[in-house]
Amino acid sequence: MKTICAFGYFDLEGQRSWVIRRGLEESGCSVRLCRTDARGLLPKIQELRRQWHNAKDPIDALYVAFPGHHLMPLAWRLARQKNIPVVLDIFISLYETEVEDRARISPWHPKAWMLWLIDWMACVLADVILIDTEEHRDFFVKRYRIAREKFLVIPVGCRTDLFRLTCNLQPVTCNKSFRVRFHGSFIPLHGIETIIDAARELQDDDIVFELAGKGQTLRDMQERANDLPNVRFVGMKTLGDIPDFIAGADVSLGIFGTGAKARRVIPTKAFEIMAMKKPLITARTPASSRTFRDREQALLVTPGDPHDLAEKIRELKSSPQLSQHIAESGHALFVEKFQPRTVVEPLVAWLQSN
Repeated sequence: MKTICAFGYFDLEGQRSWVIRRGLEESGCSVRLCRTDARGLLPKIQELRRQWHNAKDPIDALYVAFPGHHLMPLAWRLARQKNIPVVLDIFISLYETEVEDRARISPWHPKAWMLWLIDWMACVLADVILIDTEEHRDFFVKRYRIAREKFLVIPVGCRTDLFRLTCNLQPVTCNKSFRVRFHGSFIPLHGIETIIDAARELQDDDIVFELAGKGQTLRDMQERANDLPNVRFVGMKTLGDIPDFIAGADVSLGIFGTGAKARRVIPTKAFEIMAMKKPLITARTPASSRTFRDREQALLVTPGDPHDLAEKIRELKSSPQLSQHIAESGHALFVEKFQPRTVVEPLVAWLQSN
């Protein structure tokens, strides 16, 4: 049995690290924590170093949980002292997220160059790198010139202790408006403007859109929907609230952004929706087309196309049979391929051979 040290300042309740840790435990591994809540990079490093040196149990691998890019020099040094491998869950490119996706930093700003260097350094120092999709792996291989075989594709999945089947398959609507729900961060990746423009097209169809979350584009989206009576912004939901929010929907939405990153990722919300056996509508991208069969596990639409999204919502509203079929097929796919123990199989195999 391998003993893995989960290392960093990750959120214990956060889904990405929870899924990986739970999957390792379900596969027979023992997971130890070396984790800090200290504020600031230097206090984090000091606390993690102290915990590491005070640990008595032997460790077979050091797993740097996301977000851990900045900790890789420390992790590499500590692991080399014990001659054990470093597993990095890179998950995202810091440079792409801040410079290209959210456009909060100019590509010519020195901070942007530093983020690129941190991404590259983290990949170089890791013995193996975890990434969420094959398309995302190919991006890192090309941009940072990292060997393809250094990556293991570990899908995002979701917390199976929270997102589990608690509702029947009958439509939620009963003499009420058809409810379309979205939850997540208001960032360009999610393409919320596409949702609002689809709602504008559907404002006379007795279809209500309920959007939960906050973030960078929230104010702009509220202004965009200001004259729409069928769009409601319901605020931020806690992780514990989201299962009930999904369960109360007739249809749940994924992402619809048109940027390069949106083409490569499958968001956590997609897996949450499938786990709850609800019909999913999301953008048709290389990543989603690889994961889902259109009109089977999800209804796929053209990214950034509000008319296509509106038509697909109308179709599900008018066809409870199709809605139920997508919900059932999506849930079956989740059970088969995206349980924690299943998604970490490549990592467990790698650990056993190293």
